[in-house]
Amino acid sequence: MLFEPARHEALQHLRWDEAKVRACIERITADAESRFTPQGWWPPHPHDVDPGDGPRTPLTPLYFGACGVVWALHYLQDVGAVRLQRNYRDAASLAELMARNDTWLGERAAAYAGSFMMGELPIRLLEFATQQRPATANRLAALIAGNMEHPARELMGGSPGSLLAAHFLHRRTGDERWAELFRGTAALLWS
Repeated sequence: MLFEPARHEALQHLRWDEAKVRACIERITADAESRFTPQGWWPPHPHDVDPGDGPRTPLTPLYFGACGVVWALHYLQDVGAVRLQRNYRDAASLAELMARNDTWLGERAAAYAGSFMMGELPIRLLEFATQQRPATANRLAALIAGNMEHPARELMGGSPGSLLAAHFLHRRTGDERWAELFRGTAALLWS
């Protein structure tokens, strides 16, 4: 069974209270920031630890790791919900995250580079969000184009994820290059 009610909290019927919601977001953000260390990033949940990994081995992908936490924290700051204590997407931090993600992926790093949920692609998106450098844009374009014919037609590693990246980049920049990559990927998925 996918959903086991006993393992979840029942929904509460509460009236909307913006102050309580904001306080909750601030509390969760403060907790996340307090658990960060430059050496270990964020500790994984015990259920996410693979056999053979240490209980504090940081997980790095967008899907269930540091890249996703960095994205979420900076999104909350970008929309004015919180003010972060540090910048998690500075060049040095993202370079370290990239290296750790490559190590985590191991021999799969090249095959998953264009993966939106697990690979290099989302880390490059974080980099591009802070500074729209041509070199980063070129690398993003290469990752998206290189993932077009990925055999998995699913979000985790396949081209549907890189299709989303092309969409987000076009929406952010208006650059036709991203629209072309989106259309090319969509055409292959549709075929």
